[in-house]
Amino acid sequence: MGIIADRLPLLAAQEGVWDGVYVHFDADHNEIDRHDSRLLCRIEDGDEATARFIQSNLYTWPDGSREVRF
Repeated sequence: MGIIADRLPLLAAQEGVWDGVYVHFDADHNEIDRHDSRLLCRIEDGDEATARFIQSNLYTWPDGSREVRF
């Protein structure tokens, strides 16, 4: 095992793909945005100098527009 799995097992358990929907509301509880979401969580687990948790977010709106965050 690497440093992330050994020292941060809860973080390591997040590795994988999550598909869902984000819904945003304003202060009055009115829906102001809704979009599909796919989160890709990866671990490059090594020693303290090389261990990384990497998350990429892919968002898709009903009109077909997309946003990717790395």
